[in-house]
Amino acid sequence: MKRLIVILVACTFLLCAFRNGERKIAPKQGKCIIYCTMPADCEGSWVYYQDDSTQVQNGRFNLELNVDSPKIVWMYLPRYEYLEVLAEPSSVLGIDGVEGLNCVEGSSANKDLVRYQQIVNQLDEPFQATLKQALRMSDTSTDEYKRLEKKLFDTIGVQLTSAIVDSGWVFYRQNADNLAGAYFLNSVLRMQSGHGFIYVINKTNPYWIDLSQVESIVAEAHPVVRSYDDLQELLKLLRTEAEVSEGMPFKDFPAVDYLSGKPTTLGEKIKGKWAVVDFWASWCGPCQKEIREVLIPIYNKHKDDGLVIVGVDVRDTPEDHKKASERLGIQYTQIIDTANICYGLYGFEGIPQVFLINPEGKIVGNLRGKQLIEKVDSIFGK
Repeated sequence: MKRLIVILVACTFLLCAFRNGERKIAPKQGKCIIYCTMPADCEGSWVYYQDDSTQVQNGRFNLELNVDSPKIVWMYLPRYEYLEVLAEPSSVLGIDGVEGLNCVEGSSANKDLVRYQQIVNQLDEPFQATLKQALRMSDTSTDEYKRLEKKLFDTIGVQLTSAIVDSGWVFYRQNADNLAGAYFLNSVLRMQSGHGFIYVINKTNPYWIDLSQVESIVAEAHPVVRSYDDLQELLKLLRTEAEVSEGMPFKDFPAVDYLSGKPTTLGEKIKGKWAVVDFWASWCGPCQKEIREVLIPIYNKHKDDGLVIVGVDVRDTPEDHKKASERLGIQYTQIIDTANICYGLYGFEGIPQVFLINPEGKIVGNLRGKQLIEKVDSIFGK
């Protein structure tokens, strides 16, 4: 009889250990186990996560992450692109990617994380489909595409913003004391302050908030949320932007003169003059377009009026910079950010960044394209 009970208990355990025809995964001490089922057409595709990768095999992939405390980790999934989840010690997280991303096993925080990203993707799909249908093209790097993208977003931007931000706030309030909440708060505050990962809003959008509002919201957040690295980085970015906004003094920095190879500073190159300062690199296509179509024509038109243009080479190699400069035919002053501090000093996340500075050393604006051309022409009365 005792043996029969043991057998029955073992059978019950085996039955419970199978889920959808597969053995249920048991948690491991100090590990976060992530498994995901994937569509058939993803077989053999690579999944990238943090600093490693794995492949989809037999319709799924499994990850075992060493985790000693909760942390947000990202994965790049075929078909779905990026997914961020909360990795917790001694936990199992299951994702169903066959019928769309769904969290089928894991904490409520992870269910909210996956659901939020699913909502964002669902909102983005018709927006992108409208763009591609209107242009009947797949090349998203053309000027025509970008113009239509801006026009379309200007038209439906408030609706998109409201749907994404409102759902993000709902999920944040449900997770206001954990890292998932920190993720939600960072996402919505980035979008509302003009630094969204998907859509970039401006001050005309009713969801726009300024630095003081962001600081107030973060100050009132739970300590776990408040100390989230990405949220602190956003605060740092917004504060730096305020320091280099219109009317503020430009920030000087040490550099090397491109032609002579001698130490110099930005201040030495622009002192007492109207100056355009262009942060660029050889690997940046939009930077080279700005140089060809805007900066070189402006320089040729106004150099005799006293306008100075300083190109600042950032995150580049001397060899690549030399090739690009010669190919573009740049004649104005160029310096190299050898200390690699400009990104942090001027608070930008990408290039090109073009600042107009007056003879008193005050920033007139961060301007590009037509705006810069018109502003410089108005200064010199041409």
